[in-house]
Parts: sequence; C-alpha cells; structure tokens
Amino acid sequence: MSGLTTLVGIASVIEYVFLSGDLSLMPLLVIPGIFALVIGLVILGIGVFRSGVLPRWVAVLLVMGALAMLGSNEQTALELLLVPLGIA
Repeated sequence: MSGLTTLVGIASVIEYVFLSGDLSLMPLLVIPGIFALVIGLVILGIGVFRSGVLPRWVAVLLVMGALAMLGSNEQTALELLLVPLGIA
C-alpha cells in the first residue's frame, strides 16, 4: 500500500511543479490509491477486532469510517462521513 501512496505523492509533486496543477491523468492515480487505503483500513479494523487489543467499538468505527470514505467528498457536507474514522 505504501507503493501506491508514494506513486500518488510523486505524481502530485510533478503535477504542481511542472504542470501548474493540471494533470488530467491524476484521477487514474488517486482512485486506486483511495481504494488501496480503504482496503487496508478494513483489514486493519478486522485485525483489531479479532485480536481484542483495543475495544471492539474502535474496530467497528475504523471499518465504518473506511467504508464511508468511499462516499465522502471533502468539498461538501459529505465530509462528515469521515467522522467515525476520526473518532477511531
């Protein structure tokens, strides 16, 4: 998962330094990165739930927040869907 994160980071730097923030292929890099993040957080939540190291509600909020991330939008009120992830 860190490879995709690194790829998105490098693409962002290239976009802003060389293309003045206008890279039309950016969604092709960001969308797989978001899906990889959601999958990783769901797996982490399942692991936390099964291990019992933290309270079970933390794992449930982590999974709920990760899945809600798919429907969130940082430019509208849908940003509130990320509140469970922040609490976890």
